[in-house]
Amino acid sequence: MTTDHDWVDGAQAAYQKAFSGRNLIADAATWLICKGRLAFPSKELFLFISDTALQPDNRITRYRMISRRPYFSKIIWNEGAVLCEGFEDVSGGLLFWAIVCIKECELPSVLDYLRSDRGSFLFFATEPAYGAPLSGIMRSRVESVRASIDNKSVIEGLSNHGLIPVRVWGPSGERELWVEIYSPSALGST
Repeated sequence: MTTDHDWVDGAQAAYQKAFSGRNLIADAATWLICKGRLAFPSKELFLFISDTALQPDNRITRYRMISRRPYFSKIIWNEGAVLCEGFEDVSGGLLFWAIVCIKECELPSVLDYLRSDRGSFLFFATEPAYGAPLSGIMRSRVESVRASIDNKSVIEGLSNHGLIPVRVWGPSGERELWVEIYSPSALGST
């Protein structure tokens, strides 16, 4: 993936942990929930999920958005968890996005999904705080489809707005997984 030399340095994470072995997804989910409760007790865990490829602009695609797509129900089981969703109209197609409140039982499937989708990510926030910074991400995605959680500017932008981004990475299907939690203080932001 090309990031135009804007790659985030994992050493800047406030908390990070590597997982390996047979139960790495369950172990990572448990660690993330426990760390989140201790470090950010007043914040909830959300998923920003979005397309990385343009979708056709037709009636069926607009109806399905993201929350009615078959893969979404494999990741998120609680239909009421979608807080908002929308799309950005781009010449040549549409980019859909949604913000979902994550329940503990859904976290393992979400972590597994995030290993292969660099355009989607987890974050800790108080519910009303996420609107402006996330709409900025979608605008940058329209301008350059390369914007992802791997970009330092994306992580810093979220942190500057009081969101706590969580970066999950590791080859899908392999027995290694890394979870990094970024906070404004760790990045030198205010």
